[in-house]
Amino acid sequence: VCPACDPEVWAVGAVDVSPFGISQYSSRGPTKEGYVKPDIVFYGTNVNLASSHSDDAYVVKSGTSFAAPFAVGAGFDLWEIMRRNDPAAGASLSMEEFLQVISSVAVKPEGIPAGKDNTYGYGLPSGGKLAQLYGAEGVPALITSEITGMVIPIMSLGMVGMMMAGMSKSFTR
Repeated sequence: VCPACDPEVWAVGAVDVSPFGISQYSSRGPTKEGYVKPDIVFYGTNVNLASSHSDDAYVVKSGTSFAAPFAVGAGFDLWEIMRRNDPAAGASLSMEEFLQVISSVAVKPEGIPAGKDNTYGYGLPSGGKLAQLYGAEGVPALITSEITGMVIPIMSLGMVGMMMAGMSKSFTR
């Protein structure tokens, strides 16, 4: 059984940056159980990574394994922004409520219908749409600047995950 086939587990697909579209290798739903997957997509094509060959070497890789840590970082940043904006609501946020927020800030390529589908899920979470959503409700400027500045922590978290994956491969050699 595939772990991402569980309804409580988020499956992350990969998209290309330019042109914005689903990556050829990204899995699509539905699952054997009939669940719509993936849940979201994130950038995972031609990611420039640190190489284990030297301190200044890089390698370009693609895959959902690279999209997933970016998506996790974005999700935690979103939860933190919501928690800071309304601590009581952030602490008691249900999965369904969190998914509603994700679906309201996700984007898909032009011409793809809104809503969750078996190719893009809800789509690619957009920091710009998140800032618009919370800005419309009077979020303090500090929160808005955190939203627009969340790309660096997401990239950092993703890079740590990718480095750990590379390090674990070197331990098995």
